[in-house]
Amino acid sequence: MNEFKRIEASKASIGHRKSVYGKGTNDADYIVQPIGEDGKRTCCPYYQKWYEMLRRCYSPAWLKKYPTYMGCTVCKEWLRFTVFRRWLEKENWQGNDLDKDIILIGNKVYAPSYCCLPTHRENSLLNDCGAARGRYPQGVHFHKQRGTFEAQCMVNGKKKFLGYFDSCHRAEAHYQNFKRDLIIATAMASSDERIKNGLLRHADFL
Repeated sequence: MNEFKRIEASKASIGHRKSVYGKGTNDADYIVQPIGEDGKRTCCPYYQKWYEMLRRCYSPAWLKKYPTYMGCTVCKEWLRFTVFRRWLEKENWQGNDLDKDIILIGNKVYAPSYCCLPTHRENSLLNDCGAARGRYPQGVHFHKQRGTFEAQCMVNGKKKFLGYFDSCHRAEAHYQNFKRDLIIATAMASSDERIKNGLLRHADFL
């Protein structure tokens, strides 16, 4: 396909877009997933961030795999891609996560008032792994060979052993103290006041 035909085909496709997960409107005046001269498809990074947000809220397959997102929604304004993009362009977003509940604990609405863009390390501190941890509290495992409870915490993507304890309660308390100190230290190193204050609130909540 020559360059002229490729551009005309791209223009035509703009007017035939489907809604994203039945909710989002891609109102960009450009092709967000163009095919280059090499035949490979690329994706606009702003669109990728927007699409992933909608998927977390409205994709049945995603919600089945990650049920902790059940009940999450996107505010009316952000259902339009260009509105979301204008917000994102003003933020320090590249390489960072889009988070909805650091600022407001328990929040389930993606909206400019509640969202921030923490580093993955900052954001991962608050993952509770509720669907996967089983019968024991977060950070606690029963060590069958020893017959004791083990406390551990994820630090920079790796499990850190915190000790063995004779009761689940003691193991949980040790984990919570360690996690609280870790969150506070991370918060104090953040240059974003919203993220810093949000993490400190989460530390108090433990």
